[in-house]
Amino acid sequence: MKTFAFEDAAAGQFANEGFAVLPGLYSVGQVAALLRCIEQAPASGPNFRRSQEVFAIRNLLGEVP
Repeated sequence: MKTFAFEDAAAGQFANEGFAVLPGLYSVGQVAALLRCIEQAPASGPNFRRSQEVFAIRNLLGEVP
């Protein structure tokens, strides 16, 4: 299993902005599988928000197995 450690830049971004971009964390296949799950997820629950411009899922990993 691959492990991931914050690099100094990512740790600094997280400390300053509350998030960090971690390139390469997921493989192309993992991202494609996640997108397929999102597209198939029922969007009628309270954790979903959909408009013409925005589609948001709160608690993404809880809503999309």
